[in-house]
Amino acid sequence: MPKNFIAVAPWAQLGHYARYLKAITIRLDKYRADPARDAAKYKELQPLEQRYWRLVAERKGQVDARMQEYRWMLEELRVSFFAQELRTPYPVSSKRLDKVWAQLQQ
Repeated sequence: MPKNFIAVAPWAQLGHYARYLKAITIRLDKYRADPARDAAKYKELQPLEQRYWRLVAERKGQVDARMQEYRWMLEELRVSFFAQELRTPYPVSSKRLDKVWAQLQQ
């Protein structure tokens, strides 16, 4: 989390930070038990995240509402992958992110 996360995060997302932090702890615990599973899930997540950050760089940091939606869906996908028991506020999957990404490219 950046030092200024309170200033840069949308108000609606701030309420989710406690769950995100708990998800990190759960991920670390699960990693100890099965690092191969963690690596496989990370391998699925990484290209989705990389393409987002490339787009942010191309747009010189200018992030619109659809890009923000995608970015927060990435966070929820992390919860879904690594701490599923914490649940997500809406259904999220790699395929759903691909659909949002396709809309970003239009």
